[in-house]
Amino acid sequence: MDFIDWEPTSDRNVRILNETADFYRFFNCTDEAEFLFACVQRTVEHDLPREIGYLRRHDEAMIKIMDVVEMPDRLA
Repeated sequence: MDFIDWEPTSDRNVRILNETADFYRFFNCTDEAEFLFACVQRTVEHDLPREIGYLRRHDEAMIKIMDVVEMPDRLA
C-alpha cells in the first residue's frame, strides 16, 4: 500500500492513481523458494539415506530368514 497512490471516491470506493500491474506481476516468493529448498535438502540428506538403510536391512533380513526356512515372501 505504501507504493500505491489512491484517493477515495464519492461512492466509498477507491480510485488508483498510478500503475500497479508490476506489483502483482512479479511478486517476491523468496521465502517460499527457500522453504521448498530446505524440504528437498532434508529429503536428500536425511530421509532418503534412512529409507535406503531400512530397505537394505529389510533385504538382508529376508535373505537370512529364507536361509533358515523356505516360505513365501509375504509370510516371511
